[in-house]
Amino acid sequence: MPSGPWQARYDGILLFGVAFSVGSIIAVRYSSTLHCHDVTRHDLPVPSGSWQARYDANQRRYNGILLFGIAFSVGSIIAAKASGLIYLNYYPPKSIE
Repeated sequence: MPSGPWQARYDGILLFGVAFSVGSIIAVRYSSTLHCHDVTRHDLPVPSGSWQARYDANQRRYNGILLFGIAFSVGSIIAAKASGLIYLNYYPPKSIE
């Protein structure tokens, strides 16, 4: 059985410093003391600033992206139509053959 300060428990296969057992994975402990605590609502970030200012800034950005997408799509269709790559079927063909 391998031993060392990095290994908390060994129940199965040791692979790359991590002990695996059937049905569960055992965490490798790199320290003898754990400095963690339970997470509570007080650990969540607190909103700051005006939500309306942030909302307006986001909407300006999203509207700019939308306008760019529309302009790019219209420009692409115009370029494809002008080059003859597409035929938009505005009217029936002049000759029926």
